[in-house]
Amino acid sequence: MRSLALTDNRDILTGLRMAGIEGVLCGDEESLRDEFHRALANDKVGLIVLTTKGFYALEEEVIDVKMHRASPLIVTIPEIDGQMDQDFILKYIQESIGIGMKDDAKE
Repeated sequence: MRSLALTDNRDILTGLRMAGIEGVLCGDEESLRDEFHRALANDKVGLIVLTTKGFYALEEEVIDVKMHRASPLIVTIPEIDGQMDQDFILKYIQESIGIGMKDDAKE
């Protein structure tokens, strides 16, 4: 199985390629969406790596894939500045199981 990174950041793409992960530089949201669907259609792709920015651009589609397909595995990595949304994991889990995030959970 192949791993594939989809990002708009050339530095992230270069770093992942040095680690042996193929990648596609996506200049805009439309190209990101096209490449994401191309990767989903390719049964040889077992892992798709997205940055947080890419995840949020494709959030509904990514969650749908995670809920209804066994593969590929989709992982999200931080942007080049190393920061992710503070409540990213909590939001992701809640959205994955279909519950909304309450204001008191943001503390």
